[in-house]
Amino acid sequence: MAKPTIDILLEVIDGIYKETLITSLMGIGYLYDPQPRNPAPHMMFTKGYTPEGFSGQAFHVHIRYSGDWDELYFRDYLIQHPEVAARYSTLKLELQERDRFDREPYTRGKTEFISTITRIAKKTS
Repeated sequence: MAKPTIDILLEVIDGIYKETLITSLMGIGYLYDPQPRNPAPHMMFTKGYTPEGFSGQAFHVHIRYSGDWDELYFRDYLIQHPEVAARYSTLKLELQERDRFDREPYTRGKTEFISTITRIAKKTS
């Protein structure tokens, strides 16, 4: 709702050549964003950002092993609960206004909401 970001979830198999994957995505313009609290292959790549904000369409590529997809619980819960999706949209708009040119505080601002809803979704699925 608030930011023009396309999230792509990529599932990989055990034994993936991580360095080849990193090199390949960086070769087509993605920036590698290491996730030290979530070791590879829990990787993230971004495209479409500049120090001044967005530069065209923004993309996030999230890479995980099979079954490591909490994002899908969150997505499905929002689909099933439009009132929660509306609250999430409102939160994102507020954060976008406050953190227009800085993705990190925007992302941190969503984390508690996403974590709470994901826990609820996993318990009810």
